[in-house]
Amino acid sequence: MKNFKFFASLIFAAAIGAVLFADDSVEITKFSLKDGTKVAAVVYVPTNATGKVAAELTLSPYKRTRIAKHMNKKNYDKIGFANVGVDWRGTGNSEGKFDPYGPDFPVDAGDVVDNVVAAQPWCNGKVFMVGGSFPAATQFAAMRAGAKKLVACAPSVMTLDPYSLYFSNGVRVDIFKSGWHIKFAGQKAYDELASYTDPDDPFWTSRADLGKLDECKASVFYQGGWFDMMGAETMSTYNTLRRNGRRVFLRQGPWAHGVNVFSGDINYKMLGGRVTEDLELDFLHKIVRGEKPSTDSMPGQILLYVMGRNEWCFVDAWPVSGTLPTDWNFGEGAKSFKHDPKNPVPSCGGRLTPGGGQMEQSKIAARKDVISFEGETLTDDLDIIGDVYAKVVLSSTASSADVAIKLIDVYPDGKAYNVVDSICRAKDLKPGEKRVLEFKVDSTAYRFFKGHKLRVDIAGSSARHYEVNPAAGETTIYADGSKFILPVIPSGNKNVIPMK
Repeated sequence: MKNFKFFASLIFAAAIGAVLFADDSVEITKFSLKDGTKVAAVVYVPTNATGKVAAELTLSPYKRTRIAKHMNKKNYDKIGFANVGVDWRGTGNSEGKFDPYGPDFPVDAGDVVDNVVAAQPWCNGKVFMVGGSFPAATQFAAMRAGAKKLVACAPSVMTLDPYSLYFSNGVRVDIFKSGWHIKFAGQKAYDELASYTDPDDPFWTSRADLGKLDECKASVFYQGGWFDMMGAETMSTYNTLRRNGRRVFLRQGPWAHGVNVFSGDINYKMLGGRVTEDLELDFLHKIVRGEKPSTDSMPGQILLYVMGRNEWCFVDAWPVSGTLPTDWNFGEGAKSFKHDPKNPVPSCGGRLTPGGGQMEQSKIAARKDVISFEGETLTDDLDIIGDVYAKVVLSSTASSADVAIKLIDVYPDGKAYNVVDSICRAKDLKPGEKRVLEFKVDSTAYRFFKGHKLRVDIAGSSARHYEVNPAAGETTIYADGSKFILPVIPSGNKNVIPMK
């Protein structure tokens, strides 16, 4: 938990966005939920309103009512919308018990939208929601409840699948989320959650139940980051949101846990990765007013930052039409590494905050417990946009072995930077028995330039990103049959359109 305060400050900033208040006179209001629990809220209705108005809502565990003195009333007078900030059940000044992502999670969110905010005498029945991280999860919860009065929302750095926030291919994610959960819900609650490692367990399927998602017609301005510690399922969330034909626009940047939050040795902030709120506000405000947002006329409904090329591009779908799944084989022979749980390989880059993004890998790769397979020098540029998968053939002297894997971009000067990484656990192994692991590594949009090389680095751990496997042993990776499946975009693909 030593980095929790740092993480919390980032999440607090993401959660409150640009809707902070600036007046000590704002009063705390208490609303009753269906079960009688009273939740605290701060409400501001524009003083110049001549009739009923729409409401901007933020549902948050990050003490919304305690930052009421920062309200910018002039902003809401100008745009003509009310602002409502609600402390989530069991947090801030609200009653009840905080159960993040619990089975009843959508009930509260839908209740607040339809039966509390939209029912206020000053509200015209239109509610839109904003916020990143957990406040984004509350937006998804309201959608899963089929909230009828929710017309638009802008969730960022969050996905529909809570399991992916805590586990990756069956391996527990140790960075941030454990400390966050213990801080807000208690050690006992976290220990129970962490004991359910199978995504198909009813504990998780109930929390991932989409419920009445397709009944909610809200338009969505969705944002995620290639290095967001909670963003591994951003692209699948986008596809799920679009499945009933609703309007969904996705902006995916080279960020960590927060829009415009940058991390790593490659400074994407200085390479055009920074954005403004203008497009998001245009989207929300026009939809609330019954107008078409600017995104409707754009050449694609996904705007993503292609690293390496360092430019924003529109794509038509995910996966991109015309993508060629291409095998990149590890080569020939076999290499082994020893996993010592008392001296694990440290994480370096990836979906981490702090320490994430693209990091130079030489120090990590030089360890004796890290092995590498390197390809030939590229004779042409190679664009990959999509989901990267791995197939790894292994054996181990331990009954349980982890494969922490990275796709690496090796520069002509020898420097090497991570592109995507993940981990997968092989269980119930017998000495000498070969096992094949097939799993999704991650999603990306990246250009490998001519003159560079692709490399795969493999170890038995990546700490503190993932839990360390307690079983010591020697693991052998067989290059024959092992490979990445890369989403290659052929040169000239017209479904990848640079933003002008």
